[in-house]
Amino acid sequence: MEIWDGKQIYEKEFARLKNDFTSIDKTLKIVILLNKDDKSSEFYAKAIVREADKLNVKCDVLPLEQDEKIYLDKIKKLNADNSVYGVLITRPLSKKLDENKILRALKPSKDLDGIHPYNLGNLLSGDEMMIPNTALAMIKLVEGHNLSLKGKKVLIIGRSISVGKPVALLVLNRDATVTVMHSKSENLNEELKNYDVIFVAIGKPHFIDSKYMKEGAIVIDGGIHYLEDKIVGDVKPDEKLKAISKVPGGVGKLTTLYLFENLLRGVKYGQQ
Repeated sequence: MEIWDGKQIYEKEFARLKNDFTSIDKTLKIVILLNKDDKSSEFYAKAIVREADKLNVKCDVLPLEQDEKIYLDKIKKLNADNSVYGVLITRPLSKKLDENKILRALKPSKDLDGIHPYNLGNLLSGDEMMIPNTALAMIKLVEGHNLSLKGKKVLIIGRSISVGKPVALLVLNRDATVTVMHSKSENLNEELKNYDVIFVAIGKPHFIDSKYMKEGAIVIDGGIHYLEDKIVGDVKPDEKLKAISKVPGGVGKLTTLYLFENLLRGVKYGQQ
């Protein structure tokens, strides 16, 4: 069983992005609206700040109270601020907030997550301008290992707007035959044996056991969890697989980087 990491892909893509940012005659600024009550969001924000520093992008982190008016007022100001080229709204937000309303309030060209309904609608039509960065990382990990999805039977496990659904669209754009399942799907383990390539983003540690998959299947695992004394993904590996993405160091290695891909695309998008 091969373990696919993202290191070489990261290095190549980082060099490309670094060159692209260097060619822009101004320093770009992004803002992270941080849910200060969520520890995972704090870790993610720190990773983005480190990446921004390496790419010479200015990054401000604004911890916010979980109040809808505070979010909407801040987003309105950032939409109108021409010195800000991208905004990330860390999630999850408090359940008392209307997440969809908050996400819709952001200007689509400043949407670093690529999950504004306008951007997702473009993806649905085949326009890969602003793409959710974890979904893009999963596809790039596949392409970076020279795996063509054309004609393959592909299973997506997960249906979130930030990973599962956009991965399904990206895979369809690459001429695969796609099935989407999720935690409430019946006979999930029985279905696993029918697919060549399986993308998993279910958000639960070792929720999927790859012993049920077909011999020689390839798994792209988008999960990352702290389980006792180790870090694991959504999938429990098995030697029958041809390959599985590394956790950590696979999809996660690329996810933060592709947020800055969206920044570049958003700059171009906003100038149109």
